[in-house]
Amino acid sequence: MVLGGVFTNLLELAGLKNPAWSMALGPIIVFLLGLLGCKIAGAAVHKKIEVFYKYDAHEAARINWERLNDRLGISLGVANGALYAFLISGAIYLASYLTVQASAPEKETPGIRIINQLGHDVQQTGMYKSVGPFLPATQAYFDGADVMGLLYHNPLLESRLAHYAGFANLADEGEFQNIASDVQFHEMWASQPTFMQFFGHQRVKAILDNPALFDRLKRTAVPDLKDLREYLVSGVSPKYAERILGRWDFNLQATISAARRKPNATTAEIARLRKVLSSSMERGTLSATLDHKVAIKGKGASSQGTWAAEPGSETRFKLSLTENGQAMDAAAAVENERLIVTKDGVTLVFEK
Repeated sequence: MVLGGVFTNLLELAGLKNPAWSMALGPIIVFLLGLLGCKIAGAAVHKKIEVFYKYDAHEAARINWERLNDRLGISLGVANGALYAFLISGAIYLASYLTVQASAPEKETPGIRIINQLGHDVQQTGMYKSVGPFLPATQAYFDGADVMGLLYHNPLLESRLAHYAGFANLADEGEFQNIASDVQFHEMWASQPTFMQFFGHQRVKAILDNPALFDRLKRTAVPDLKDLREYLVSGVSPKYAERILGRWDFNLQATISAARRKPNATTAEIARLRKVLSSSMERGTLSATLDHKVAIKGKGASSQGTWAAEPGSETRFKLSLTENGQAMDAAAAVENERLIVTKDGVTLVFEK
């Protein structure tokens, strides 16, 4: 595992940009180099022993050596074959664990179909139980594959993924924003593409081919994969109890409806508020992160600051913001799937 990580880094330095490929090829290269080294060393040692018994040992010793060499060779050959069966089964199981979950069987290429079929064979024969304890993969790989399979078969979960509390720091990255706004990509996703079509799409490759972003995503996601899967299934995160956490989208219509419910609200005031918010908060978002930072962003306005829960409440929060160089306080309350923010006498409604 350690040497695999070293070769993974070396492959990236050598110019292999896709971190997924470098992570997969690193351990394989280490294994092949180790196998080659062992075979060379074994052949050299065997040659020296053979020369010794052939020319330097007594006749009785030479005969015993040749008998041992002939008979032991069969046993070692069987053991060597069993070892290779374990190694090949382990490699098939690791690869197929992802491809079986994130593929469309009736559309797949012959290569992916063969991997999937071999994976089913390893599963049905029970070989996976034997190779499982020795697989060069952490639990995070299997949890990540489970999440990828869930997302692959349920494209509508993409919007829920964007609002996960643990990903609040990543949601505004350009690569993820491009995925969210690409209609053609979502149409392709909904049509259940093949494994290579999905992971080879330019929107997905933009993430995989960006080592810095992929490493950041990995470091962010790995500790929370089990919680992320639960959140995608149920919409509730057992780990992140603070309900303000995550990314919230501005809802103009709900904001205008809230303004109409205020006493003495005039039609002119409502029209003026709609005009201002339509420009300043177009595609607006509120992001509350684990380090108690909060950011409200819109096309024509933005503010940053910190958030803190009100004592004794799980749904009410205090926001300390800075906007245009001026400090201000705001209040926020979670009501079902909405976040109601009140600042400068204006109520803004966000939702997940």
